[in-house]
This record gives sequence, structure tokens and C-alpha cells, in this order.
Amino acid sequence: MMEDGPFIHDPEISSLLRDSFIESRLHTDAHTEYSETVIRELQDRYADGNRAQPIYVAIDPLTGRALARLFGADQAGFLPFLKQALAARAQ
Repeated sequence: MMEDGPFIHDPEISSLLRDSFIESRLHTDAHTEYSETVIRELQDRYADGNRAQPIYVAIDPLTGRALARLFGADQAGFLPFLKQALAARAQ
């Protein structure tokens, strides 16, 4: 699980998450107040139709634009994903 790995043990990732990101989660495999339609719309909008699990998407809070995406539990790719999101936000 990603939360038990790089989120806790990598100081660079921890500081980037703490200082530059706000976490939000959508669990598509659990019963929630969201309808199946809303979940599918979010997946289509931000995950490009990809159904890999997990999917990490950094979203610009002002525009709703997806800044970066990471499909699957790629621990080595998580830091580059965060940096890509920050670079896209700066543009």
C-alpha cells in the first residue's frame, strides 16, 4: 500500500505532500454516498477511462484541470508524479 511506503518514509515526498497538496480520496470499491454514475463521470474525466487501481490524479483546485496522473502502485514513479504536478501548476 502506497500510504505505508513512500508517504511515510521518504522525506522529500512527505514534505511535498504536506506543503503543496491537499489529499482527497474516492474509493470506488466501497459503498459511498456517490452514485455509480458520479463515480464513472469522475473516472472518465480524470482517469482517461483507465480502470487501474489505484489511480493518483493531481487536480488544479482553481480550474479542475488534471495536472498529472499516475496509474497503479508505482512507488518509484510517485515523486516524479508530484514534481510533474507542481511544474504543470506553475505554468
